[in-house]
Amino acid sequence: MIILGIADNHDSGAALVIDGRLVGAVNQERIDRTKNSSAFPWGAIDQLMTTHGIAYEDVDHIAFGSAFTPSAVLRLFPQLHSGAKSNGQFSPLLHGLHCFMDT
Repeated sequence: MIILGIADNHDSGAALVIDGRLVGAVNQERIDRTKNSSAFPWGAIDQLMTTHGIAYEDVDHIAFGSAFTPSAVLRLFPQLHSGAKSNGQFSPLLHGLHCFMDT
């Protein structure tokens, strides 16, 4: 099984897991030479795929982390954030985010 991990945030990058083993990770800043690059990591993804001889159609799953996190939203609403920390940091909004992304 091949899993491609993508982080699209202030320090974007990609990682490649093959059969449960991390085989590579590249930050976009290494490709575009921009410290803390927030560009979508196309270059990092291409570098991983080329280095490991993986075609895009060979990828079984993609795990995606974005610049938007429930933590940022929780901090906007202190009452939710306070309650969330006692029940697990993301509990109130993370489930809503998953529902939104699944539809």
